[in-house]
Amino acid sequence: MKKSAATRLSLLVSSVILGLSPLPIPAVAQTSVPAHVPLTVEQWIKEGFRFYDLKDNVRAAEAFEKAAEKGNVLAQTLLGAIYVAGGNGLQVNYPKAVGWLRKAADAGSADAQSLLAALHNEGNGLPRDPVRARQLYTQAAAGGNNAAIQWLEKNPLPNQGQGQGQGPAAYANKTPEQLYDEGEKLHLAKKFTEALPLITAASERGYAPAQSRLAGMHLSGQGVPTDYAKSFYWTKKAADQGRALDEYALGIMYWSGIGTGKNEDTGRQWIRKAADKGFPAAVEWRAKNDGYTKTAEEWFTEGANYHLAGDYAKAVPSLTKASDMGHALSASMIGGMYLEGTHFAQDDAKAFQWYKIAADRGNRESQFLVGLLYYVGRGVTQDQATGKQWIRKSAAQGLTQATEWLAKNGG
Repeated sequence: MKKSAATRLSLLVSSVILGLSPLPIPAVAQTSVPAHVPLTVEQWIKEGFRFYDLKDNVRAAEAFEKAAEKGNVLAQTLLGAIYVAGGNGLQVNYPKAVGWLRKAADAGSADAQSLLAALHNEGNGLPRDPVRARQLYTQAAAGGNNAAIQWLEKNPLPNQGQGQGQGPAAYANKTPEQLYDEGEKLHLAKKFTEALPLITAASERGYAPAQSRLAGMHLSGQGVPTDYAKSFYWTKKAADQGRALDEYALGIMYWSGIGTGKNEDTGRQWIRKAADKGFPAAVEWRAKNDGYTKTAEEWFTEGANYHLAGDYAKAVPSLTKASDMGHALSASMIGGMYLEGTHFAQDDAKAFQWYKIAADRGNRESQFLVGLLYYVGRGVTQDQATGKQWIRKSAAQGLTQATEWLAKNGG
């Protein structure tokens, strides 16, 4: 079976440069995007894979960078990886590779963490730092990265044997995620005393889900005496890693004075952080206690994130609310879903209606697309004069595609 471009990229980086097992970067279908259509993040990634298949790593890197600049973690990881690998016209560039890999690693990419660990371990592009490498491998393993798990298994900490039973020595070659999974199974079976050392060990290694569970055990007295201060401590540890559930829990603890001094202002700040990420209980709390309603930009961000994740059923209501509040790009995204038949049945007329809403609000990409749809008579009665008018509006706002189209089609 032919390997995906993503797999081949991983193989190239891991086996030729780093000597690791392949990184599990998701495959993306490879289809060329028409030049006149504004590219989404997903489409830039597809273009990057397409150029990679054509052995044009320079243009592949340029395409990945377009998506990476928009904050896409997969694209940041791929861009870092291809700069590590080089080849096919692209020079190895460790400073760029490290910069993008760090962004992705900070955002939680286990693949990026594993690549950075390898660079530190070998001293390629980064100072050789076995301690930092092990830390990064441990983080990557907690995220399920197979290369990191295998590295930790092959490189146990010195002076730590396999051990027997469930003492500290028995944990040496287990990742935090493995420790937590074992402890969680015992917890679900209500074997709290047996679960406690496993979950504690994972927590002490910085694994946020374990820290969250341990906080709950101390709060409820599961396997340990109830201790609100310890519950607060571990909740704070998990919340500091950006977990919305724990940000909300920490906010409530501050708000109510559970395990810490009562501080409503700090509590409100933490709850707002969770609400900004869409955590339902925090959103509900904020609405009741702050009288807060989401802005159009917040609805759009929520919808765009769902769209990027492929959860279109959740994306549409959020994008629709943003559009109802006057947000142009939200209307344009819905138009694109109708045009491409994503979630909705393909419908040129409805696509035109949504693009027209966005175009009327000044979105230059939508103005260009409305112009094209008028020009070819797709979803609307053909009217080439009106089509050119819309494309001129887009060009006046600086859209290069519109300017190029006009140059080719007589202005």
